[in-house]
Amino acid sequence: MPDSKPDDANGAGVANSTLATKWSVAEIQRALVTHTGVDESIPNVSFGFFKRMECDLVQVTDAGYLHEFEIKRSWGDFMADFKKAHFHDDVRIMRLTFVLPAEFAGERLKKWCADHYKEFKRSFDFMFYLEDGPTCSFPQAKWVHVSGYRSALQLPEQFRTETYITPEMAREIHRNDKDAPYRRKLFLEELVKLYRLGVVRLWHRTAPTEEAQAPLEESKPADNGLPAGVRAATEDEIAAGDARWCKMCDRADCALAHNDALVHGCNRMVNKEALS
Repeated sequence: MPDSKPDDANGAGVANSTLATKWSVAEIQRALVTHTGVDESIPNVSFGFFKRMECDLVQVTDAGYLHEFEIKRSWGDFMADFKKAHFHDDVRIMRLTFVLPAEFAGERLKKWCADHYKEFKRSFDFMFYLEDGPTCSFPQAKWVHVSGYRSALQLPEQFRTETYITPEMAREIHRNDKDAPYRRKLFLEELVKLYRLGVVRLWHRTAPTEEAQAPLEESKPADNGLPAGVRAATEDEIAAGDARWCKMCDRADCALAHNDALVHGCNRMVNKEALS
């Protein structure tokens, strides 16, 4: 993992663009979904739903509110977010969380928040992902004695948002958030649109096993772009209604059968009778 070097108060330091993690965005996304346990998680939502921004990952709560996770892998990338004109100002985003490498947790982040919190345009919190281990993971909260007989689940101090944004700072940020009174839950039409985007992306929380990969290997198209033993539909067959464009895959190299009656080929779904 690349070394990180201290930055100045404005976050403009040496090697700002150097990645501070070995994990890819996709690996962090999968770890987030596993850690939070929220199945209503849609990755890489952009202009299909928002007009001016892209979200690395969004989750929909049971009450219909939107939670955005902004994944950062370098200090320079983190700083760049605060220079954007919009800064996640869509009123449909009820909660914003920055997902940062664990090495960002410390005095540098604490000093930067203390110096710049009055410039923040909305409230947000932090999550930190760990570098050790075979896969990306997040710190686990543990039961901690609070007072008397009371205990509570708490993260280690260096991984808590309030370590960097105190309650007094949070109140000041909230007062500066002009959109706070207008943030709302998603309308039904927006939920349908968002879930449609999730289906299009075919979200996979775990890597496919060898057994799951075997049928896909057998169904790979031949060199001509069609499955073995399958030809493209003729113009006469298309005119007669024996073939139609494949709206499910919308591509020429798809060789997956969606049901017993239809098979893919040349960007069209063709009846088996027409293939003999």
